[in-house]
Amino acid sequence: MPSERTKWNWRSLLLFEAIVSLISLFFSIAGSVSPEIVVTVPARGGLSLGSNALLLLLGSFLPGVVLLLVFRECRSATFRLKASFGVYLNAVLIGLFLPFSSYLGARVSYFPWNSSTFPSLIRVFAINLPLSPLWEEIIWRAYFFPKVNSMMRKGPSIFVASLGWTVWHVGFLFQLHHSGIRATILIILVVQIFLGGMVLCSFFALGRNSLLPCVLLHTAFNASTAIYFGSYNRVNDVGSYVAEAVFTLVVAIIVFRFAMRRSEDSSPVMKSV
Repeated sequence: MPSERTKWNWRSLLLFEAIVSLISLFFSIAGSVSPEIVVTVPARGGLSLGSNALLLLLGSFLPGVVLLLVFRECRSATFRLKASFGVYLNAVLIGLFLPFSSYLGARVSYFPWNSSTFPSLIRVFAINLPLSPLWEEIIWRAYFFPKVNSMMRKGPSIFVASLGWTVWHVGFLFQLHHSGIRATILIILVVQIFLGGMVLCSFFALGRNSLLPCVLLHTAFNASTAIYFGSYNRVNDVGSYVAEAVFTLVVAIIVFRFAMRRSEDSSPVMKSV
């Protein structure tokens, strides 16, 4: 991986993209074809975690740990708490809202909340917080996005970083396809992943290069997705994905514009690292 002191160029960008994407793809394929082993945490009435999910976690955990240990800029962004309260609050609310917005496109009309939804949401959020969302954000927001931003202006860097984030999800999409998710849905997910990358990069900029808002948004999104889609078995409901992608587009446009407005009066990302 490129040295911390070396300013990135397109060769550095593509090399990093290839390394982390191949790592993710390897563990995704391994998780898809290997025998499934299910672990329940806690043992009674807890969250079931299969070997596929564990292997997918390794795809982000291994490069995330290396980057956190080796590069000071990753540690700085991870432990920097300079975002305003509003940024933290909006990050959590948006993360919770986007998966539930898919309800508007569901084939069957029903109210998505019941008495157990909120406690389950809190539990899954707490379990997910130190898992993939943290390590993925270290890779893509704490390290990759500032490096890209050293090559170009803030607006284009958000697009390029979001594209890199989308390519990295090829392994995840392969795993979904192997599990039976329809190709139409995978295409919609590609668009949604890119838009989600824009939202996360924009929040990193809005949070004054603090990683925590991105981790909170990502964790809230994953928890909300697990609870809502898992509870109603809508993994192949195309309308739900379309509705969520539309709302993600609206949110991406709004937060991107706010990030651009703030960047006009702020220093470049790398200056404060």
